Amino acid sequence: MKHAGNKEKETLPLWVGPAIRKICTEFNAERAVPHVWAGVESILFSPCPRDGVREKREGKLPALVGAVFSHVVTAMENRIVSQKGMKEEKRRILDVLGSLRGDEVVQGKVGGGYGEGWRGWERYGRSRKLHRRGMA
Repeated sequence: MKHAGNKEKETLPLWVGPAIRKICTEFNAERAVPHVWAGVESILFSPCPRDGVREKREGKLPALVGAVFSHVVTAMENRIVSQKGMKEEKRRILDVLGSLRGDEVVQGKVGGGYGEGWRGWERYGRSRKLHRRGMA
């Protein structure tokens, strides 16, 4: 998505595509992939009225992917999710995201370590909550 004041095309980090596909596959919602991608891209690259807002959003990219997925699938299936159901869905999304770095197919596409392909992932990986759950 390109905006008037934006001279260069901004792109999502390489890990985002495999993360979206993996979450959608896990939830049997493969047809949601392009909608989740478009939602994440639209939210992340929309013009920000205040300085520093974009940097705050980039550090929360895994959470954004999960939230957009949840919203898109709920809308596509025209369903209402209970608080308990939302909690379970969130846990499953976190499990999928937590397994992403160890996935050999994903590493083949994105690369190992914390190179440029994993931009936006670092804060997620350092979260104390995720370390306690053994997901980082």
